[in-house]
Amino acid sequence: MKRVAAVVFVAVLVTAGVQADVIYNNFGPGNSYENTTCAVIGGPGSLLGKWSSAMPFAPSANYTLDTITVGIGVFGGTNSLDLALCDDAGGVPGTALESWSGISMGQPDTSGVVETVASVAHPLLTSGDQYWVVASADGNTVAVWGQNSTGDVGPEGQFVSGVWGLPVGQRGAYSVTGDPVNVPEPATCALFALGALGLLGKRRKK
Repeated sequence: MKRVAAVVFVAVLVTAGVQADVIYNNFGPGNSYENTTCAVIGGPGSLLGKWSSAMPFAPSANYTLDTITVGIGVFGGTNSLDLALCDDAGGVPGTALESWSGISMGQPDTSGVVETVASVAHPLLTSGDQYWVVASADGNTVAVWGQNSTGDVGPEGQFVSGVWGLPVGQRGAYSVTGDPVNVPEPATCALFALGALGLLGKRRKK
């Protein structure tokens, strides 16, 4: 009985959907984007020096991360891209919640050439909190993050000379998907816990 009660409580506490939902998407049809303008990404050994780019999003509900897709392609160098999902630290990217390294990129264009990473850790994305998709590079890699073609304009992160800047412009093309999560309020959790303890108490009396 103890095991059943625990399973029921966990099932009520976090209930994930079967199919991932779109949390954020500024791609055009068929994952299209612009390649005439872009955000740049450079490895520490590139002519640019260490140069990272980051794009923000804030989920409208609670989710666990499923995938991230970016319109990024290689421009030159060793072709090695790193992506990370980071939390927010005072309006700029903070701690990495999950990361992916050594991604080999295609050539950036408007025909839907994108890079997609799938989450293994499935970190919780809390409704209303801001998160960042951060792109950086290894070695002498130079990559370009094509701008969206849907008119999405706002602050974006640019890491140059060891400092994050927040220029406002047409953001890079990207999308984020996740599984919806139902997290009850603390009072609700407490009621379920009391109910489970009550069931266990009845079991022991018998």
